[in-house]
Amino acid sequence: MDANGLNFRMLSQEHDWKLPPAATTLHYCTRTHRLHLRSMRLGPPPVETFSDAATLVDVAPMARDSFGNYARWDGSRIQAGGSAPGEQPIYTVPAGRQVTDLAMGYDGILYVAVGGNLVLVDRRGRWPDFTLSTPDFHFWRLAALPEGGVLALDRDKPQLGKVTGA
Repeated sequence: MDANGLNFRMLSQEHDWKLPPAATTLHYCTRTHRLHLRSMRLGPPPVETFSDAATLVDVAPMARDSFGNYARWDGSRIQAGGSAPGEQPIYTVPAGRQVTDLAMGYDGILYVAVGGNLVLVDRRGRWPDFTLSTPDFHFWRLAALPEGGVLALDRDKPQLGKVTGA
């Protein structure tokens, strides 16, 4: 019996699960003693075209932190949300500039690739927003590093950059 006074039953053997012979969506694994739900596509796969893929490459993805909060670009500014109802603007993008990527760093800094430059938005309020620009590097895609900082990919030239230190 368990703490509620109910009988304890463990359904871990194949005979515990009476699957119909034609069951295509369920599978019992004898190695792990678990019942698995198989995913199945209904209908044909989506049609993939080069123009759709090229359009999706230019979309700036959202950034998430370890607490489930997010930051996203809405076309004119960066909006944040997740821990309270609604969204709040945290950075206004200069007019005519395009955001290509966002990355929430492990050091509390939101890294934003804006028009080839890298903007550091400190979410802990330690300093005002800082723009890093280098003449020979065009910031395009970003990936946060566990030790702090960010890896950056240049879209124009085949080069990878690393920004360290806040």
